[in-house]
Amino acid sequence: MVNRNIKLFFAFLLVLLVSTNFVFSLSISSPYHKNNLLLMYPGQEREISFNLQNCPSRAETCSREDEKVSVALEQGYEIAQITSGNTYTIPYGSSNKNILLRVKIPANTAIGTEYSIKFTVTSLPPDEGSVQMGLRYNVEFPVLINLFFY
Repeated sequence: MVNRNIKLFFAFLLVLLVSTNFVFSLSISSPYHKNNLLLMYPGQEREISFNLQNCPSRAETCSREDEKVSVALEQGYEIAQITSGNTYTIPYGSSNKNILLRVKIPANTAIGTEYSIKFTVTSLPPDEGSVQMGLRYNVEFPVLINLFFY
């Protein structure tokens, strides 16, 4: 009896998942990650762009609405700053919104020092009406202070 109920539950769950037609159309591309760290030298300043996209392929399964997101710096305050603002509206079908992050390494930083930068991109609920599932991207990458770039 218990085994039958478990099978029925999983069958119901499978049918529910298969029949649900939703795709999160928001995405972010990051030029740096834990396997592709950012190399900088003492005193260097760089501006890095992270691309936000809202279903640029215009696929049938995407929500045909503009996405609103919030960006927050979680780690790396001592060297990084988000310069392009904290909230963004990404129109449906676009891939031309960018988060700009300025990274500035103090001149007296020792070679071999490693920093970690982390920020989050969180979808904001619509202004009115429907219920939205929360979507959150964590972008984290190391910054290694070095004199030589390979």
